[in-house]
Amino acid sequence: MWRRMERFAGPVMVVELMAVVMAMMAPSASAFNLDAEKALVKEGPQGSLFGLSVAMHQKLENKGFASVFLAGAPRSKADTKQTSHNTGALFSCPFTPDPSDCERVNFDISEFVDRESKEDEWMGVSVASQRAGGMVITCAHRYENRAYVGQPDQEQRHLVGRCFLLTDLLVPADELFYSSFCKNRDIRPDGFGMCQQGTAAGFVPDSDYIYYGAPGTYNWKGIVRVEQWNKTLAKDAIYLDPQETGDEKKMNQELIPLAFHSYLGYSLDGSRGVTNRVNVSFLAGAPRANHTGAALLLKASGQAVLIPELLITGQQLGSGFGYDVALADLNGDRWMEVLVSAPNYFSRRDEAGGAVYVYRNRQGNVVLEKPTVLTGPPYSAFGTAVARAGDLNQDGFQDIAIGAPFAGSGKVYIYHGGKGGIATEPAQVISGQELKPPITQFGFSLSGDMDVDDNTYPDLLVGSMSDKIAVLRSRPIVRVTHNITVSPELLDASEKNCGSYTCIKVSLCFTYVAKPASYSPRLVLNFTVEAEVERRRLGMAPRVSFVRGAREAEVQRGTVVLNGQSSPKCSGDVVLQINENIRDKLRPIVVVAQYGIQETRAARRGNRQEPGDVATLDSRPVLDPTQLTREKLEVNFLKEGCGSDGKCHSNLQLRPYFCSEVKEGDCTLLPTDETGAQVLSLRSQKDVTLGMDISNEPSNPARPDLDGHDAHDAHLSILIPSAITYTGFRNADRAVSCTPLNDSATECELGNPFNKGQRTKLFILLGTLLITTETTEFAVELRLSTASDQQTLQPIVARLLVRVEIQLSITGLVKPSQVTFGGRVQGESAMNAEEDVGSLVEYTFAVSNLGKPLLADNEDGTVLVSVSVPSSTESGKWLLYLMSVHTALGAQPPVPCQPAGVAVNELNLLQSSLGGARRRRRGAEEEREGGGGRKTALVIGGGKKPSATFDCVTSRCLNLLCPLDGLTGAGTVTLRTRVWNSTFLEDYIKYENMELFVTAGIIFRAKNPNVKMPDVTPIRVRLTLDPDGTVTPAAPVPWWVIALSVAAGVFVLLLLVVLLWKCGFFKRPSPYAHMPKYQAVRIRKEERQRGVPRPDRPAPRRGPRARRWVTTWSDRYANC
Repeated sequence: MWRRMERFAGPVMVVELMAVVMAMMAPSASAFNLDAEKALVKEGPQGSLFGLSVAMHQKLENKGFASVFLAGAPRSKADTKQTSHNTGALFSCPFTPDPSDCERVNFDISEFVDRESKEDEWMGVSVASQRAGGMVITCAHRYENRAYVGQPDQEQRHLVGRCFLLTDLLVPADELFYSSFCKNRDIRPDGFGMCQQGTAAGFVPDSDYIYYGAPGTYNWKGIVRVEQWNKTLAKDAIYLDPQETGDEKKMNQELIPLAFHSYLGYSLDGSRGVTNRVNVSFLAGAPRANHTGAALLLKASGQAVLIPELLITGQQLGSGFGYDVALADLNGDRWMEVLVSAPNYFSRRDEAGGAVYVYRNRQGNVVLEKPTVLTGPPYSAFGTAVARAGDLNQDGFQDIAIGAPFAGSGKVYIYHGGKGGIATEPAQVISGQELKPPITQFGFSLSGDMDVDDNTYPDLLVGSMSDKIAVLRSRPIVRVTHNITVSPELLDASEKNCGSYTCIKVSLCFTYVAKPASYSPRLVLNFTVEAEVERRRLGMAPRVSFVRGAREAEVQRGTVVLNGQSSPKCSGDVVLQINENIRDKLRPIVVVAQYGIQETRAARRGNRQEPGDVATLDSRPVLDPTQLTREKLEVNFLKEGCGSDGKCHSNLQLRPYFCSEVKEGDCTLLPTDETGAQVLSLRSQKDVTLGMDISNEPSNPARPDLDGHDAHDAHLSILIPSAITYTGFRNADRAVSCTPLNDSATECELGNPFNKGQRTKLFILLGTLLITTETTEFAVELRLSTASDQQTLQPIVARLLVRVEIQLSITGLVKPSQVTFGGRVQGESAMNAEEDVGSLVEYTFAVSNLGKPLLADNEDGTVLVSVSVPSSTESGKWLLYLMSVHTALGAQPPVPCQPAGVAVNELNLLQSSLGGARRRRRGAEEEREGGGGRKTALVIGGGKKPSATFDCVTSRCLNLLCPLDGLTGAGTVTLRTRVWNSTFLEDYIKYENMELFVTAGIIFRAKNPNVKMPDVTPIRVRLTLDPDGTVTPAAPVPWWVIALSVAAGVFVLLLLVVLLWKCGFFKRPSPYAHMPKYQAVRIRKEERQRGVPRPDRPAPRRGPRARRWVTTWSDRYANC
C-alpha cells in the first residue's frame, strides 16, 4: 500500500461428459494468453519507486503510432537545473527489449524557491494517458506553495499539489501547461491548504473530460474536480467552466455527503454508460469514510457542481474500501459495472486478504445488494490496483486485472467477463517470480486495454515498488475443431477385416479459426491415442494393441500440420489390432484421443524482424481453454439376441414415480393433488425415492421380431437438480449398478445387454437436505441410451411438487424453579428499585426449527412467541411483576421486545443487572442489623394449610406477543420478572404448595404459500413458591405457660386494686364538696342602715328558700 499510504505519510463413438472432460473445459488459472515468459521488463533508477504509477501511451509519428510505456518515479532525483534534491519524475520507456532505455521526461525543470518548494513533491505519483495520439497527465500531489519565505515567524507552506498536461509527444502543451486549482484559495487546513491535487488524475475515454482528486481539501474530506479541455476550443483560448464537488464557485463543503478525513478523490474513474448512456459519470473512492471506506458516484451537472448520485459504503472496518475504483462493462450490455477495491479486507474464515466488490448495473441502476466479491490470499493486499484489461480472450466481453503486490513476490489476477457478469475464479494468475528477471511487489499499479504490438489483442502494463515495470503481451487464441471417429461401428470379432486379424481404425481430423481473420499461421498439432488405459491400470490383460508406429503398445503419437485458418487436415489412420482369444466381449474397448499445439523452434527462440525489435508472439498461439481437447471413445462388440438381419432394435421403456420408502422390492407411492401430480409434504424425512419401471419388450406382441431385441450397453443417465442429492439406489434383481459422476449426474448401467423381454424395478434414493422453503418443485431428467438401434429414445422428466412443513418446537425454562418470600410488607409507593419487589425469576422460551430452515428477512413468514404471564390477582394485587422482555436469534445478542398493549416495567422501577444476587445480599445485611433494625417473625398455627394455583384462569394475565424476526434455525424469548413479595406476605402466608404457571406457544404468520406449520401444543412452565425462614410455623403452647400467665395476670390485677384503694379511688365524695363557698362578715344591728325602702326595688320575698352556697361567718369585731 505504499503507493497511496506514502501520499499521506452414438453406437460407435460415445463422448464422455464426465469429470475429466469437464476439467478439460475449465480454464486454467495458471496460464492463458498473457505471456509472462516473453514479458518486457523495464528498469528505473534504484530507490526511486519507479513503477508506482504506470500508463500505456501511443505517440503519433510519421510511421504511425509508436507505443511507449510511462512510469512514475516519485522518489527520483531532481533535475540538475533544480535546487531541490528529490522531486520525482516521469519516465518514458520505448517498445524495445532493452530493459535500461527508459528516459526522463523533462517538462518542469525550473524552480522558484521564494514562492514554491519541489522537494519531495512526488512528481509522477499519478499518470494517465488519453490513449493513441492523446494527451498525457501526470501530477505531484506534495508540491508546496510558499509565502513569506525566509521569515521564520510568518513563513507558510501549503501542500496544494499540481498536475501537468503533456501532448502525445510528451512535451508541455501550449495551453493549460499545468493545473493547480487550490493555489489561490482559502489556505487553511479546513479549506484548501492541504489540497494535494493529483493524488488521482485521468481522462474519461472518448470525451474531453479531465478529472482530478484532491483528498486533502476541507480537512481531508476531499473533493473531485472535473475540467473539459477541447483542442479546437483551446486554440482560440476558449475553456469550459470546471465542476467540483462542493461547487467550484460557492466552495461549500456541506454539499459533499461525507465527513472529515474521508479522503474523497483518493481514487477516480469516469465513463459514459453508468447511469446514462450519453452523460458522463465519475466514480470516486473515499477509503477512510466512516472508518470502513466508501465510493461516491457523481454526475456532471453542466454547471459548477458535481452532483452526488449514489453513495456506496464499505462493509468492514478498516478495509480501505474505495482504495481503487474502476468502471467496466463486464456482461456486454453497454452499461458499466462498478468495481471498488478494499485491499485491507480480511476474513479468517475464508482465508482471504483483500477484496474487490463488483456491483451489477441494470440499465443505469447500480445494484448494491449481493455484489460479487473477489478475494485474494491472506495479507496479499489484493485490490491495490484494479484496471480494465480489455477483451483479452476475444469473446466479446471486457476483462479486468487486479493487483496483489504482497502475494508472495506479487501477483496479477485476470478475471474474464461474460454474459452472466464477472467470473468468480481467475482465468490467469501471473506471478512476479515468473518473469526474467523476477520482480517483487509486482502488481502495485496496472494499465491495460491497449494493443501495443498490433496483433489486435490488448496488452497489460504492470508496475511494482521494486523500480521495475513489465509489459505482458497477449498471445493469439486459436479455436480448433476436431472430428475423431472409429470404424467399424460395431465390432464383430469373428470378422477378419485386417488380413487375418480384426482391427479398429481411428481417424483424427482438425481445422482451426482465429481472430483476426488475417492471422493464419502454420499450426502444428500434437496428438496421442491411448487404448484401454484404465484396464491396464487395473492389471487386466489388454485386448488391443497398435499395429505400427507405436513405441508403446498402448499409446500412438503423431502430428497434424494445419497450413492456415479453415484448412482441414486429417491424420493417417491409427490402427488397433484385436488380440487373439479374448474372452471379455461384454465391456467396450475404450480409446482416448487428445491433442495440443506444438511449440515450434521459432516460438521457443522468439523470431525477430530486425535487431533490436521485440519478438512477435504470432508463432506462439494458445488454444481456447473452453474447448474440449480430450475425447473418450468406446467400441462395442456385436452381440447375440438381435434380429434376423443381425441388427438390434431395442424398445427400452421407462415409467417414473415417486414414493416414500422401499420395502421388499416395492414402495409406497406419494399422494397426488387434484391435478394428479405427486406431492411431497416435507416434514422431517431426509429421503425421497424415485422409482422406475424399466422394460425391454416388443412394442407389438404379434410381431416380436420388429423390436424389443437385446439393448446392448444400456445406460440410464439421471440429471439431478441442485435441490436434492443422490444418496444411493436399490434394485431387487441386482443387475443394475449406479455411479454418481458429480453432484448433479448419476450414471446407471442397466446391463450389457439388457435382454429381450427383461423387466426391472430401479429405485434411486434422493436426499432432501438441500431443499429450502423456496423450493416449490423439482424435476429429475432421465435419459435412456443403448448401443442398439432405438430412434425413439427421448429424455423423460419426472416432476414432484414440494410442500414444506416447518417443524417448530418450543421449550421453556424458569430459573429458579422454586422461590421463597418473606421479610417485611412494603407498599407499591415505596418501591424504587426492582430489588424492592422480590425475588428475580427469569423465563426462557427457546424456539427450534427441526425441519427446513426459513429464509432470512422473514421472506417465508414471521414466527411469533405468545406468552401469558399471571401478573396480578383477581383483586388487582401484583403476583409477578414484568421487568423486561428480550428476544435473540442463535448466537446474536438479545434485543428488547415491546409487546403491543403491554406495559413492561409499568412502575418504571430502577433495573439492575445484578438481579437476585443483590436482593440476597440485602437480606443478609438486614439479618446482621441487630438492635438498630426491626426483625419480625410471623408465626403460623399448626394444622394443614391450603394450597393455591395461579394461572390465567385464577388470575389476571399479561398476554405478550414477541416476533422472532429473521428466524432461520433457533431463537429465544427471555422474560425477567419479580415475585411481588408483599402480596404473598399479606394474602398467602398461610398457604403451601403454591404454583404459578406461565403459558407459551408459537404463532406462524406465513407469507410463502408453500410453507405451512402444523399446530404446536402450548407449554406451561411451573414456578413453586414457599415462605422463607422468617415465617416460623407455630408449635402448641405448654399448659404451664398458660397457668403461669393467668396467675401473673390475677396478681397484677390485685396489686392494681390495692393501689387504687390507697389513693381513695373507692371513697364517695360529699355533695358539699362541690358547692361554691363565699366569705361573709356579720354586721351589728345598730350599725345597719335604716330607711324607707326604695321604690325601684321590688319588695323582698318572704318565706324560706334553699341556699345554693355555704356561708362562713366571721365576727367583724371579734377581736375587738
